[in-house]
Amino acid sequence: MLNESIKMALQGMVSNKLRTFLTLLGIIIGVGAVIAMVSLGFGLKENVKNNISKLGSNLLIITSGGRTASGARLAAGEGVKLTYDDMQAIEKQVDGIANISASVNRSYQMVAGNQNWTSRVEGTTPSSFTISSLEVEDGRVLNERDLVSRGRVAVIGKTVADSLFPEGNPVGKIMRINKAPFQVIGVLKSKGQGSMGMDQDDVVYVPLTTAQNRMMGITNVQRIAVQAENENVINDVQADVEQVLRTRHKIKEGANDDFTVGNMAQIMET
Repeated sequence: MLNESIKMALQGMVSNKLRTFLTLLGIIIGVGAVIAMVSLGFGLKENVKNNISKLGSNLLIITSGGRTASGARLAAGEGVKLTYDDMQAIEKQVDGIANISASVNRSYQMVAGNQNWTSRVEGTTPSSFTISSLEVEDGRVLNERDLVSRGRVAVIGKTVADSLFPEGNPVGKIMRINKAPFQVIGVLKSKGQGSMGMDQDDVVYVPLTTAQNRMMGITNVQRIAVQAENENVINDVQADVEQVLRTRHKIKEGANDDFTVGNMAQIMET
């Protein structure tokens, strides 16, 4: 019976070539469409994961801003301010930290010769370059000596370098940020656009102390980035960081935090 059924099926396929072709075509298109959609879904998933991974899946981002006594939510950066001392306390008291940095940022106009450009200027600590996987194409990054001396030095992104110094290598040259002279000590390798469409090369890095004391006139920091040793300890690191900050900010038991901790591992899982 099986042999007869196969023989009849083959005879039917041969005698009805057009119908056979259309049937096979429908199967091929249907299976191909399913494979294409599944592949597209996996591809988009990996693309999103890779974009988030560039920020570091073992990274905590701490900003000031929690809830008021009435329960209203404060915007990030509002309320009790984070300080450089907070960063140092976290570094000393919390185990499992690979790197930690603090930063402030503001947009400024910059001038070099007859060229001008407006960009984001970030005052930061040397370890931020490791945390953000930033590498120099020419020159060097910031170091502890720049931080201690409040040096007027800057590491610039590729977009800023091309806009202010179209004639060539800017390392060693002077640019003015908000009319104050800064020496360019390094140019970063291009990173292109970020996942949110932001130009990651349109940025200038200066020492945190220089930005705080010589440019912005502030003592607080806007953000603290904590890089855990690995993804396995990040939740423990987060719990310890929150406890250190609650103690330093004198937050009573049961009261809401006046800071926010963003966990990149949890964001990636979502």
